[in-house]
Amino acid sequence: MYVSIGTNIGDRLANLQTAITHLKDHYSILAISKVYETQPVGEVVQDDFYNLVVALRLPKTVTPADFLIQTQAIEKAMKRVKTVHWGPRTIDLDILLFDDVELVTDTLKIPHPEMANRLFVLQPLLEVAQVIDDQQVINTTTQLLAETRDQNWVRAIQPSINY
Repeated sequence: MYVSIGTNIGDRLANLQTAITHLKDHYSILAISKVYETQPVGEVVQDDFYNLVVALRLPKTVTPADFLIQTQAIEKAMKRVKTVHWGPRTIDLDILLFDDVELVTDTLKIPHPEMANRLFVLQPLLEVAQVIDDQQVINTTTQLLAETRDQNWVRAIQPSINY
């Protein structure tokens, strides 16, 4: 299970650390990517983002819908307010992959539908998949990186968040 976390409001490193702490309170963290500073997507003028990807081990009883509720609760606890599409945010947690699940509902799509179009997701996803030696995700992500048309800049700025 892989989650992308991003922030561009306030203390970005502290926001990432807080989100990781919330996840760690409920789930086992397998690996966390480096922190990447990334160019915002879209036309909204805003500050650059800090992004990372985390690999988690969830109990078998946790469904994608259950996990979505948990990620939304973390966003709410961290004062996330959605005012502008692709706009600034205190924190954003996106479910990228949930084991081998393929799901499309009104509220959740797995795999994440924009994953292939986001270098800021693909680079840290590949990094984390390599750390835990997830060959299926490594192969898929390597292919997506070769095919993506995303030209936004992405640069690693520091080692992983503590967990």
